[in-house]
Amino acid sequence: MGDSSLSIFAIIEGLFKVDEPKLWEWARACDMSRRVINTWCGSFVSRVESDIRTRRFDIYLHTYLNELWLVNSHYHEYITQFCEIGERVEIPREIRDQYSRFVVEYNTFVQDFRD
Repeated sequence: MGDSSLSIFAIIEGLFKVDEPKLWEWARACDMSRRVINTWCGSFVSRVESDIRTRRFDIYLHTYLNELWLVNSHYHEYITQFCEIGERVEIPREIRDQYSRFVVEYNTFVQDFRD
């Protein structure tokens, strides 16, 4: 999730190209969050695979959906923060283009998840 080129974290990493030290502090803090989310994703996949093998998936399905919604909500916070920063700081076109591609993919994911 966090290591994909279409991840908000990959886009945030591009902000190191902007000459704004305060922005760099935020981007570094986001890197720690990326690591936490990646660790959670790995654990989540392992748990789901294990429960599928042991036929317990149906028992935990509701829990898995709640977890996915929660992590998606946290992830959305970074998207919101990035947008707020984009309103205050000039962001290079390359990063804006990457963000636009990300938004298309993300919105599709969210709509599919809701359905």
